This record gives sequence, structure tokens and C-alpha cells, in this order.
Amino acid sequence: MSDSSINSKVNTSIEVSIRLILLFIIIAWCLFLLLPFIEPVLWGVIIAVSVSPLYLKMNKRLGDKPKLSAAILVLAFLTLLIVPSYFVASSSAGKILEVKDLMEKGELAIPPPEASIKEWPIVGDDIYNIWNSFSTSLESALSNYEGQIANAVMKLIDAVAGLTGTVVLFFVSIIIAGILLASQGTNQLMDKLFVRLLGEKGSAYSELSQSSIRGVTKGVIGVAFIQAIILGIIFALAGVPYAAIWGVLVLILGIMQLPPSLISIPVVVYIFSVTDSGMATFWAVLILLAGFSDNVLKPMLMGKGAKVPMLVIFLGSIGGFMATGFLGLFTGAIVLSFGYELFMLWLNDSNAADPKPIVKD
Repeated sequence: MSDSSINSKVNTSIEVSIRLILLFIIIAWCLFLLLPFIEPVLWGVIIAVSVSPLYLKMNKRLGDKPKLSAAILVLAFLTLLIVPSYFVASSSAGKILEVKDLMEKGELAIPPPEASIKEWPIVGDDIYNIWNSFSTSLESALSNYEGQIANAVMKLIDAVAGLTGTVVLFFVSIIIAGILLASQGTNQLMDKLFVRLLGEKGSAYSELSQSSIRGVTKGVIGVAFIQAIILGIIFALAGVPYAAIWGVLVLILGIMQLPPSLISIPVVVYIFSVTDSGMATFWAVLILLAGFSDNVLKPMLMGKGAKVPMLVIFLGSIGGFMATGFLGLFTGAIVLSFGYELFMLWLNDSNAADPKPIVKD
């Protein structure tokens, strides 16, 4: 091989390497610039894919007016987001201001603890002593636990800030979903992306991703949302304090595939402690029926969507919550369910070559 051909190959290799490095830098730079928007864009895509069947039906009824149909859906979703958030914020702020006003007037009184609390295992004595100190002298107790109270307040502020950020993120994501629906290109874009990445099987994987997103969204998130609304309304009508907050907790438990009884049972106990037995029994029956409503709603809403084991959804929501916070409860369940469906499709691929048996001499 001549020196000129060797030099030519070396120059070609260097030129290709430089191009690849520049391409990598451009891609990395673009991703860095888009990093703050990745999460709302992904969630916007999930919302758009989930509601696209409803959007297509609405658009057909309105005479093929995509922008109007998308605007109606966006307004509906923003109403569902803003109204509960407003009630939660107003209820919490009202209670905080009420407690603050009572403390300034010196009228805030904490009832003494029951003697039976001492019999609670492990933590009974500590809870009784702390509770008793606050009921005996609130000011001295506040001064004694000033550091712990300050830490608790800071954690509460962080939680409120995180929840506010989540609401804003959902707001932006719904707007993005509306834009995607109005452009009518979400499904086609997903098909092109999967075909480009996976070849001829890309369309099948694209359809699977869409059915998985819709199935999990309706069968898990949709059921949890409906159940939380029903229980929240019952809690409010029964006169339970902070009913909106308990409804949000029911929503979180529902997405994590945990029973709402973790919230409803303590609420029922509270209702029996402040209401006569007749009305308390009435509210308890309603709460019990609402708690079992998911057994009826899931088969109705899941339909023919992607069905995955509840363990996959549970692990996805827990892992998503640990990784990305509250929004991860949603995205974690969807992403892990999608990954599970893709893995099972690949595992059960009938076109895959069967392993050849080992023949021993």
C-alpha cells in the first residue's frame, strides 16, 4: 500500500472524526438548551396521545375544525387543573390564617391528650408528653421545640413550592398538548420516529406505545382521578376538614395502586367521633362504595388499551416519584408500562429465530 493511499485514509478518518465530534457537540448543545422543556414536552405528548381519540371525535362533530376542538379540550383540562388547585390553596390558606389569628389573640387552645395514648407501642409516651406540653402551655412548648418547628415549616414551604411548580408544569404541558392536537401531527410523528429507529417494525411499536399510553392513562390515572373527585366531594359534604387535601392524597394513592382505605378509614373514624351514629353510618357507607368504585371503573375505562400487571404500574409510580417527584407518579407508571409492553412484544416475537438445540456427540 502506497504512502499516498495511507495518507488519504488517515485524512479521511480525521475528517470523519471531526465531523462526528462537531455533530455530537451540536446535538449536546441542543439538548442542553431544550433540557428545561423536555419534561413538559414529554408530558404534553402523553396528554395529546391519550386524548387523541376524543379529539378526533370532537373534531368530526364540529365539522373538521382542529383549532377549535383543541381549544375546547385545553380549556376543559385547564379547568380540571385550576379549580381543584384553587380549592386546595384557598382551604389551606384559610385554615392557616385562622390559626394565626387565634394565636395572635391568645385564643388558640389544644385539648389535652387521652390517657390511652400512653399505651401505644414504642411512641405512645413521647406523643403523650409532646401533646400534653402543647395543651398545657402553648408558648413554652413552641419555644422548646422551636428548631423542630422551623424545620417542619421549611419542609412545608418546600412541599408547597414543589406542588406549585407541578401545577405550573401541568399548565404548560396542557398548552403544548393543545398545540400538538391542533397541528394533527402527533400520531404521524410518532410513526415516523419509530420507523426511523426500528425499521419495518416501527409502526407496530408506535401503535403499541399509543395504546399503552392510553390504556394506562385511562385505566390508572383516570380511575384514580375520578375516585379522588368522588371521595373529595363526600368528605366535603360530610364536613371533614381539609377535604380537598385528602382528595389529593387519594389521587396519589390511586396512581400508586394503593387502596384509598388508607385515607378513608381514618376519615370514617373522625366522622364517627364528631357526628351522631346515624349520619356517620350513612357517610361511612358512601365512602365505602366510593372506595370500591375502581373495580367498576377500571374495566370500563381500560377498554382495549394496554394491560400490564399492577406490580409494573406500582413500581413505575414509586420509582418515578423517587426520581422526579410528584409528576413521576404519572410518567413513571406510563413509561415502565410502555417498556414492559415493548419487552413482552419482543420476547413473544414469532418471527424471531428459535435457538438451535445443542447436539451432544
